[in-house]
Amino acid sequence: MYISDSDLLNNPTQIPQLRIVVTSRCLHSCIYCRPGGETFPVPFFNEMTPKQIALCTERLVEKGVNEIKITGGEPLLRNDIFEIIGLLNKLKIQHLELITRYIKDKEQLSRLLSSEINILNFSLDTVSLPQWKQIMGNDNLLNYLNFIEIAAKKKKIKINTVILRGINDNISDVNNLITYLQNMGGGTIKFLDYISDIPEYTPSENQLSSNLNFLVDYLEDKSLAYETITAAGGLGHPMKKIKLPGEIEILVKSADAGAFYGDICFSCSNYPCHDAIMALRLTPDGKLQRCLRRNDNLLDIQGEIFHGCEMTLVDKALDTYRTARFHTRNEILQLRQKAIDNEKI
Repeated sequence: MYISDSDLLNNPTQIPQLRIVVTSRCLHSCIYCRPGGETFPVPFFNEMTPKQIALCTERLVEKGVNEIKITGGEPLLRNDIFEIIGLLNKLKIQHLELITRYIKDKEQLSRLLSSEINILNFSLDTVSLPQWKQIMGNDNLLNYLNFIEIAAKKKKIKINTVILRGINDNISDVNNLITYLQNMGGGTIKFLDYISDIPEYTPSENQLSSNLNFLVDYLEDKSLAYETITAAGGLGHPMKKIKLPGEIEILVKSADAGAFYGDICFSCSNYPCHDAIMALRLTPDGKLQRCLRRNDNLLDIQGEIFHGCEMTLVDKALDTYRTARFHTRNEILQLRQKAIDNEKI
């Protein structure tokens, strides 16, 4: 059991984590991702400068945002990524994390390890080369694993793993990843369900979606302790946090645990969608993106700053999260069935 609706009442202090999408460029074509990654494709020449990124972020930090993840696309494709990290670190934030699936070389890794990043978050869906090729379309796994192992000796690391039906949705693959991390002295693995309703994603929902209940049941039986938590700011899908031997912490994120929906959701034709209201994203060209699926309701914070306008868009964005309401899985299923029934009329 994850958490009940009554445990997640509307809370005006809900503040989302900020995911800064520094670029939508990427070298990979993962089978579960879309062009643009966490946002929509933005031309290289429209990407903000490091100072512009820091200025936009500062406006959000002033309003209480203090958990930041640098993401993409692939953030390490930016030649000025270390300038971005340095400027962000000067802001009053509690946590700065970078998510990557690509390390250029040992020199870049060395600079990352000596940077102000609190956690290096590596996307790693398998330690099996055939599966890696199936997911990624290349054979760069061994080189990537080598960089992860070097990083684990010097900095706290976290691994993100998307569970994909028919590829890595079995206990053997899960154990292989856990053992891999144990052999490096421990760390965190976050298992995520496949987001099934993003139109730009190549496979259909039926191809890759996998229920993660099998994973929760298995890991709880092996655990030293477990609990249900929410992400930074009390938003997102409730997650299982499971402690295993060997200094391993497991997080399991699944939409089956319920989700938050906000003011931009209730009149949307996609409501209630899979990802719902989780994090606030700053796009590469300086817009605030509240929804993973839509780019027709972006808030141009960079434009507001550039033109010297009164800063109203940050509050408008944060109000979506402050007033978001939690929906249980049963509520979500009932709403989806109602939408299907209405289409038949």
